[in-house]
This record gives sequence, C-alpha cells and structure tokens, in this order.
Amino acid sequence: MSAPAPAFSPAIAQPARKPWRVLILAHAPDADRSAYQLAHRLRSRQWQVIVADAKNAPLAKLLKRDRPHILHCHAPEITFNPRTIAALLKIPVRITTLQAGTSAFGRLLQKLSDASIANCPEEMRGGPGKVAMIRPGVDLVRFRPDRELRRRTREALGLGRSFAWLSASPLDPREDHHSLIRGFARVAAQQPDAALVLAGDGAMRGELAELAASLNIAPRVLFLGTRSDIPALMNAADAYVSASPGEALPPVLLEAGAAHLPVVATDAQSTASMLAHGVSGLAAPPSNPEALADTMLHLMTLPDQEREQLARNAFAHVLRHHDLEQIAGQWEQLYETLLARKGVQP
Repeated sequence: MSAPAPAFSPAIAQPARKPWRVLILAHAPDADRSAYQLAHRLRSRQWQVIVADAKNAPLAKLLKRDRPHILHCHAPEITFNPRTIAALLKIPVRITTLQAGTSAFGRLLQKLSDASIANCPEEMRGGPGKVAMIRPGVDLVRFRPDRELRRRTREALGLGRSFAWLSASPLDPREDHHSLIRGFARVAAQQPDAALVLAGDGAMRGELAELAASLNIAPRVLFLGTRSDIPALMNAADAYVSASPGEALPPVLLEAGAAHLPVVATDAQSTASMLAHGVSGLAAPPSNPEALADTMLHLMTLPDQEREQLARNAFAHVLRHHDLEQIAGQWEQLYETLLARKGVQP
C-alpha cells in the first residue's frame, strides 16, 4: 500500500514591492496624522514611502539623498531657496495639495506640479485636468469605540463622571483656543460636571493656562501636551469640540466621527463637507465664545438618543467618504497614472 501523498500548502502570495520611491512632506505628526497614516497604509501595499516634516526638513538635501520618483507635498511650510527649486525640478512627478497654495511659494509649487489635490469639494478650483479631489483618510479600525479602553483612559485622566469635551490640536493661534477656553468657562458655569481635555502642545500653552486660571476653571481644563494615544482619548471623551476657523478641513474632526463622537465645530467653509448642522454635528460661528458655549450647552442637554444619532451620522459620512483603505487606493491610482504619463521607469 503506497504512502499517502503529502498535503499541499500553497504559499500565500505577497504583493510585489513597488519599485518607486515616494517622499511625502507633511506637517508635524501631531498636526497631520492623516499623512502619516496614509504613508503607513501605502507601505503595507509595498510602496517605498518616506514622510518628512515640511517645516523642519532640509528639503534640498532630502531630495538629493533619497532621489524620490514622486514628491507629494502635503503641507505648505516648505523653506524657499534656489537649491530647493532646482531639486524640485529634477523630481519626475510632483503633487501638491491645494492648501499649500496659500503662500507665494505654495502657489509656485502648484505651477511646478503635475497634479493639485483638493481635500474637499469646497477647495476644488484650478485648470481642467490638473485639479483632482482626494479626501483625507481615517483608519476606522484604529478609532473604533472600545468600552474597556474608555474605562481605563477615563480612570487614568481622573475624569470620574464628568462630561468630557476633547480638543486635539496644536496650541497655536490658528486653532483659536482662546475662544474655546472662554466658551468653556461659560459652559462650566452652567454644567458643574463638564471638563475640557486639551491634547496638543505649543508656544501658547502657558498663556492659555493663565487664561483658564483667570477664569477660575483651571481644575477643569486638562492640558495633556502632545499625545500619541488620540484614539484612547477619543474613547474617553463624550464629545469633540473645535474652535478653529482654519481654511483646511481638520482631519481630527474625521477621527472624532470615526470614534462615534458628537461634534461641535465652527461653521467655517472647510468643515461644510463634514459637518451638517443638526445632522452630523452642531456648528457655531468662528471667533465667538458666547455662541460656541451656547452650542456646546445645547449638545450637552440633548437627549442621549439625539446625541447618539449625530454621532452615527458623522460615522456614516466618514465611512462613506474617508475610509483610509479606499483613500490609499485612490492615491495609488494617481501615483501610477502620473508615473505612466511621464514614462517613469524604476
């Protein structure tokens, strides 16, 4: 009797390593998590991706050292000098986000680019064929609700039974934390169990802490500094608030949506694609602490079911338009299209 044939175990096919090198220039990690998450996802798809801090990286040296096939400029803080322009011109494929077009050098970058990318419909502009829209992506698994993580994080922060408002952004003038803290003081006067958790750091931290102390709310405002555990903080919070009047859609609002948090934010043009007032969040006018406080108080006094519906609608929007897996695929397609159009060989 012959021996049985050995079982056949087919090898699991791994995607081939992409031969092209990509350099993504972004904000610092705490201000531009979407760029770093995109890079991580592209690496999992075998792209050779490097992310650099656009404000502090020596761009000309990076381009000369790494010789990327694609320069993906995701942020506007690039230092201008002739060597930078010379190095830029030697990169086969150049992509610039439209938010980088606010400075003179940003506008020059757009002219030198093969594609300009809008993050949301409100940013769409420019000549036919050169402007495309790719929304920021969010890792839905990373931000999913987790009851045990919520319990542990709230315990570590000493939140107790407080209604915790979270704001996660650098402490700089563009985010208008002054309005946020002044608005929260009005909230705290009417809601004794409210707390404000600030994740982020910056030159204004001392000034903002003094403001909180002068308004007699210092014990109820937690300055956490720069944090790498934003998903845990989202789980610990009861709602997210942003006073930023900025032009660009804050990716952190998308993260809040992914974490099933109800959101209060300014009704700036940049948030229009994410925040539908009364549907996926509540909007307040920018630079208006009184109106912001009224909106926060309104959300806090909504029945639980209505707050949860706002959060579900926000999550549905993020799932439909900002799932990182789909967004990474869109970037892949754009990279490959532009490389083919330029006839770039590895």
